[in-house]
Amino acid sequence: PLIPDDSSIEVVLADVVGLVTVQTYDDGTWYSYSPGAPSDLTEMVDGQGYWISMTASATLAVSGTEMPVDPFDPLPAYHVVEGYNLMGFKSTTPMTVSEYLLGVEYVRVYEYVDGYNSLSADEDMTPGRGYWISVSADGTIYP
Repeated sequence: PLIPDDSSIEVVLADVVGLVTVQTYDDGTWYSYSPGAPSDLTEMVDGQGYWISMTASATLAVSGTEMPVDPFDPLPAYHVVEGYNLMGFKSTTPMTVSEYLLGVEYVRVYEYVDGYNSLSADEDMTPGRGYWISVSADGTIYP
């Protein structure tokens, strides 16, 4: 996972901009980006999950800063709100659901790989993927 040098959606998706539509969900509201159409999604924010639909296969090269791996470097924290949150998994190594969401009152975690899959507490979350995380109360994820 990278923190993009420039989070503008046109810059992050420059290599595939004509092939994509993007959606995200934040605090009960859907946001979308479609090239050439009015869009309310203008940035790809670190830690947010995105649903990217492509009309053809393509390679996307993104420049940015890798997550800190030094245990003394502070990791970013991510706020979640009661209900569903579409989040990016911000670790460079797999972690179990219970490890990653330690201290967060989560109800369910879903990933989408050829359909929705509910993850149990002892299943691994995968670097670079996005997840639907249902929480019973507002909280903060400290990856």
